[in-house]
Amino acid sequence: MLKGFLSFDRFMFPRIARIIYFIGLIIIALTALAGIAAGVLVAISDPIVGTGAIVGAIIGALIGALVWRLMVELWLVLFSINDHLKAIRNRGEL
Repeated sequence: MLKGFLSFDRFMFPRIARIIYFIGLIIIALTALAGIAAGVLVAISDPIVGTGAIVGAIIGALIGALVWRLMVELWLVLFSINDHLKAIRNRGEL
């Protein structure tokens, strides 16, 4: 097991990508909630700026979630390319 861990013959990321993706989504959601809370506090003194901050936090969270999904998918595609290249190499050796 330790030999497999240290050899880099198999990658760990594809197995833990879903966990990393959900951790990122939780961080994005917490950041959005903090932005919304800040917008509510600002809205007490200036409703227009507070409303803008709330809308900006929501839009930022949606864009952040989309970009995060694309990044994780890109990482998975890169690992998939590596797997396919290994298969091509192994087929050529037969």
